[in-house]
Amino acid sequence: MRVIRGERLWSAVAALTLLLAVAFGATSQAVPVPPMRAMPRSTPSEAPTPQITDGRTLPYDSSVMLILDDPIGSAISQRNGVARAHTRDAVTIGNAVVAPAGSPVLVDIIGAQGAKSGDVYGYVDISLEPLILNDGSRLPLRAPTSHLTQYVSTGHESTVGVEDTIGDIFVPGHIIWHAMRKGRNITLAAGTEIRARTVGAVTVAKDGTIAVATPPPVTMPATVPVADFKPIPFATAPPLKPNAKPTVYLATPEPTDTPFVAATVAPTATPSSSHTR
Repeated sequence: MRVIRGERLWSAVAALTLLLAVAFGATSQAVPVPPMRAMPRSTPSEAPTPQITDGRTLPYDSSVMLILDDPIGSAISQRNGVARAHTRDAVTIGNAVVAPAGSPVLVDIIGAQGAKSGDVYGYVDISLEPLILNDGSRLPLRAPTSHLTQYVSTGHESTVGVEDTIGDIFVPGHIIWHAMRKGRNITLAAGTEIRARTVGAVTVAKDGTIAVATPPPVTMPATVPVADFKPIPFATAPPLKPNAKPTVYLATPEPTDTPFVAATVAPTATPSSSHTR
């Protein structure tokens, strides 16, 4: 009897498998797959050059590539230090060259800090000196990324956090190594290319005169900002009536159980009234 029930069970499973295969096979045949179309390939283009509006003007925020002559790093650079660099290409406006290739540019080290224990990464803060043009005028430059450090993605941070948690649980002494682990330093070797942006528009006149126009300063609106609290005055406001007489405060007597009767005093004769002339 058990053999018969087992055979029936296997027969039911085989029939169900055949039914599913037929159903999915019919579905797959009913929906045809469209053929793949060959997409046209785009030809790679070179990096865009600074836009020239009228052939005689270099617009604001144009790119200038620099090459480092001195290395910059969180472990080797010092605050208030200077690193040397030069332009990779000539800065041209139309057919006029306003700064030849190899023009020197100084990189100021605003701040630097090496990697520390506790997985603290090092960083370097930089600022670019102006570019000296052929006529001696100065073209201000800025670094698109002034804070240089190791880039850490969110996925890397989460993965490292999970690994440290598992290590702290299962590996003896891992929590001590985790707390004393040193971060990474960032180093830009000599010859590294960095991008700079112009903080001004350069115009070349017909006679060859070079003019650098920096953007106007930021203007604040004329309206007074509304504060959420009333500021404390710098001086005490004077009273409205400085010579007014102060008001006398009259205390009210407390009530008693028995009424208070004021004693009457009989008038007395004055010496002048007792003698007659």
